[in-house]
Amino acid sequence: MASYDLTTVDAVKEMIQLPSDNVDLDAILPGMISQASKAIMHYCKREFAPVTASATRRFRVDGYRVDLSPYDLQSATAVTLHPETSTPVVLTSSQYMLKPINPERGVYTSIQFSGFLVIISQTLIQFDFALLDITGTWGFASIPDDVVRAANITIASWITRSAPGASGGYGIPAMSTMGATTYRNDWHIPWAAAKLLGEFKRGSARWAF
Repeated sequence: MASYDLTTVDAVKEMIQLPSDNVDLDAILPGMISQASKAIMHYCKREFAPVTASATRRFRVDGYRVDLSPYDLQSATAVTLHPETSTPVVLTSSQYMLKPINPERGVYTSIQFSGFLVIISQTLIQFDFALLDITGTWGFASIPDDVVRAANITIASWITRSAPGASGGYGIPAMSTMGATTYRNDWHIPWAAAKLLGEFKRGSARWAF
């Protein structure tokens, strides 16, 4: 199993009502789980798994608010502006705020600089943007239940391709048509999974503040 997997073989078997001692799909399920996990995190632009501790990630600074996409920050131990220069600026807690305030899921998605902070460097002059390094713990402390279920639904739809799959149940509703063309979802994230993931998708109003 990959470190970023959002579900388990047993959980998928339960979703498709396959006895846990049935090994018919054991050879293909791990790969499908990893593929679905990547697809879901890419779709949501979130870092549901794994947790990465004491890691430093670099971001482009175009203004006083920096989106941390596609990463999710649990906590920061160091925030450094202009890390590429010979005089990096280690910011204090009074010079920035992690957002959203009191995050519902325990992760931050952006950082807001104080209006009193002067952002100027040679990189900014030459290339019209500055750089920022954030060191801390990244990723969700635990994978939300709805995300796990969305992963199970996605894999179930890939296995069966019909029920639950493309045209009903976990698939795209019948209204997803245009003329004679039906937009099938057999090998993508099915409609029911996408609905579960809606609140987690980057850009949702619930994560904006």
